[in-house]
Amino acid sequence: MKSFAELGVKKEIVHALEGIGYVDPLEVQEKIIPLALQKKNLVFTAKTGSGKTLAFTIAFLARIFGHQCRDALWGKGDCRGLSDAQ
Repeated sequence: MKSFAELGVKKEIVHALEGIGYVDPLEVQEKIIPLALQKKNLVFTAKTGSGKTLAFTIAFLARIFGHQCRDALWGKGDCRGLSDAQ
C-alpha cells in the first residue's frame, strides 16, 4: 500500500489528513487519486464508505489551492490565489 505522499498528494494536504486521522489511503483512493491529480476524467463506482468522496476531494483541493493557499487549508491565513483559480 502506498502513502498519500507516494500517490502525489502535496505535503500540506498530507499533513492536514494526518491531523484528522487519515494516515493510509484506502484501496479506492490509491486508484483514484493519481488519476485525478493528472486531471483525468473519471467515472468510478464503489460501495458506500469506500473512500471515493475523500479521494476526489483531495485532488480537487490540490488543484484549487495549490501552493498559494497551503495555510488556508488549516484556517491559518487567507487564500490570495483562490480568485485566480475560480
